[in-house]
Amino acid sequence: MRPLLEEEGAWDDPLECSLRFTLSHPVITSAIVGTNSAEHARDNAKRAQAQALSPRLMEALHKLRPENS
Repeated sequence: MRPLLEEEGAWDDPLECSLRFTLSHPVITSAIVGTNSAEHARDNAKRAQAQALSPRLMEALHKLRPENS
């Protein structure tokens, strides 16, 4: 999994990766992200602007779900 995440620039920032995963789902148009400061809100807004995860990575991540084990 790590090589796929690194290839897409999604390994170094788990928060960005989780937000990109959420926003990469075709029926999701927004995500509610908790924050406790203006700086965190700005950082989260930047993360939300990152490109969607590739279909290849999304498929690999979905295969990690317990019902697929």
